[in-house]
Amino acid sequence: MEISLKKKITKNDLCKNKNIHKVNKIKKPVNFSHKKQSLKPINHPSVKILEKAILEDFRNVLKQEHKEALEKHIISFKREFHSLKRASSLYSGIDLKKFILSQRDPSLRILSKEIGRALFYGSGVFLLKNFPLTEQEDLEISTFVFICYLGLPVYNNRDKIYVWSVVPQQIESSKYPQDANYRIGNTGLAVGFHTDTSTLAGLLCIKQAQEGGENEIISAVAVHNKILKTRPDLLKVLYSNFFIDRRGEEMPGEKPYAEIPIFKQTKSGQLLAHWTRLYTYEAYRKYDVKPLTNLQQEALEYLVNVVRSIASSQKVVFKAQPGDFLLLNNNLVFHNRLAFKGDRHLLRVWIYSKKHSALPHTFGYPYQ
Repeated sequence: MEISLKKKITKNDLCKNKNIHKVNKIKKPVNFSHKKQSLKPINHPSVKILEKAILEDFRNVLKQEHKEALEKHIISFKREFHSLKRASSLYSGIDLKKFILSQRDPSLRILSKEIGRALFYGSGVFLLKNFPLTEQEDLEISTFVFICYLGLPVYNNRDKIYVWSVVPQQIESSKYPQDANYRIGNTGLAVGFHTDTSTLAGLLCIKQAQEGGENEIISAVAVHNKILKTRPDLLKVLYSNFFIDRRGEEMPGEKPYAEIPIFKQTKSGQLLAHWTRLYTYEAYRKYDVKPLTNLQQEALEYLVNVVRSIASSQKVVFKAQPGDFLLLNNNLVFHNRLAFKGDRHLLRVWIYSKKHSALPHTFGYPYQ
């Protein structure tokens, strides 16, 4: 039986356009400090990302029952909202998630729990193969529906797009991404190891480049622990705030840069991580902010060296094929995409989960 949004959610619950800024009020940036934190090594299975048991997180195929459940969700969603674009312009992510989960499918619920175990208590990575590649509008809906089972969808840009097409943009040969607000993921250039700005990130491959475009994954926990062991003084610096460029995607009233640490630990010992090397340096180059100190510069350079060291012996490398849906826990792993040539098309989603804490959104978007 189909359940209507209007029957399940009252008007007072809805987040209409005229009220959206009231409901999604942006909190002031949190000033994270390392002074009160006793730095300890993180004990988490994601450190052993290359072990055989962990690599089982890369061998999962979407079953027919899951595909049929997604098809039913698409029909119901289109009947109620017509399209994801229209739905996201009228309602908040919370309300859309409520509507979808009011028709929760048991098979997708079981699958989401399995994925959650891998993302939060396993390798921090989950590769789901054979995701149905329908026409674009239906594919965006099925992708959105699927991630609602995993957590709360988060905007990819200031236009409030939840499912973002990652396609290469043409850049003049005389320019480099810092010459404008290019999002480097939307170029054919190598991205470098980084995290996205959410608890979880998802990449669904629609078309892969003929040359290049491989993904590389390493344990952020292993990087953290190695710095703690070899240069604990510099790890303390990485626990302090750094500026990071928002690439022109900040919400109204926000500064064009954020101020957050690269690493942080919660009271329970969970690691929080956010690192995008290019955008960090860009904030100091573009804006009138306090310059990097010599110690901060040394800490950033040491971080890069440790990442390279870990990647030289402890990385997972694979090339996604059409229908592959890669899910990552940004607190546990750093990921990279190698340079590529030719056409390539992926869908990217960001997901907030209450199961893991998260640093404030780099672009200032609220976790609705």
